[in-house]
Amino acid sequence: INSIKTTCALFCGNPHCITAFGHSSRATAPHCMLPPAHTQCLFHPVLFMSVSPLPLWETEDQKYRAFNLAKLAGYKGVDNDKNILEFLRKCKAKDLIGLEGRTLTTDDRARNISTPFVYCVEPYVTPECIISKPIREMMKTAWGNAIPLLVGHTSDEGLIFMQGE
Repeated sequence: INSIKTTCALFCGNPHCITAFGHSSRATAPHCMLPPAHTQCLFHPVLFMSVSPLPLWETEDQKYRAFNLAKLAGYKGVDNDKNILEFLRKCKAKDLIGLEGRTLTTDDRARNISTPFVYCVEPYVTPECIISKPIREMMKTAWGNAIPLLVGHTSDEGLIFMQGE
């Protein structure tokens, strides 16, 4: 948190009034920073553009996508986070990008999910953990509920999902 405030000051910004902004699916990133206590006072106003900050794609299946991606890339081991991470780090990014769409399930596609890797509840709670439980549950007591939010939308947002029709 201090490094973000320091960087802001180095660019002549006010480190005590940092605005977080996210557009479209990227609006979930600043939204996820509002509940954890260790991010308190990092942002003052937050702007969400063209998305509900409570996404439709929050799912338990998210935690299996890394394992599925590793298998598609040739991983032969068991579902073990450390081994999967080591394997994926050795893969070429270009190869993984070509495979990531194949990790989406039929149910994902029926729900118009087009991005396979989105946030998920972190399986290991640490002091740096951002999403320790489902975001809807975290928002009930979030410190971010007391700061200014600006929520808006753009025309024609979501037409990307109409491409195949």
